[in-house]
Amino acid sequence: MLKHTFLHLRGIGPRTEARFWREGVVTWEDALGHPLPWLAPWHRELLRMELAESCRRLDLADALYFQALLPPAERWRLLAEFLPQAVCLDIETTGLAWGMNVITVIGIYDGCEYRAFVR
Repeated sequence: MLKHTFLHLRGIGPRTEARFWREGVVTWEDALGHPLPWLAPWHRELLRMELAESCRRLDLADALYFQALLPPAERWRLLAEFLPQAVCLDIETTGLAWGMNVITVIGIYDGCEYRAFVR
C-alpha cells in the first residue's frame, strides 16, 4: 500500500493524489514513467527526485523516513511493508485519575510470540 500513495511528497495533497489515481497513475513506478502533464515542470522534476529517494529508502527498509513524511492518518500504509519489523504494544492501567494511575499489564506481540508483563 505504501507505493500507492503520493501524500509523503511535497506539494501533494489528497486532491492531487486523487487526480493521479483518476489518470491511471496509481503507483510510484507509474508516476516515474508518466509525463504528468497536469503538474508544472519544476513540480514534476521535484516529484521524480522525491520518488527516487522514496524507492531508495524503501529498499533500505527505512520506516522512519516514511513515518516522518506521511500524514498520521496515512501511516497505516507502512504496516504491509514493515510488518516483520513491527510489534503490537498494549499497555493496561488501573484507569484511575491522573497521577493515581498504575500500569498493570504490558503486552507485546512481535508477529510470532506474545509476552505479557504483569505487575
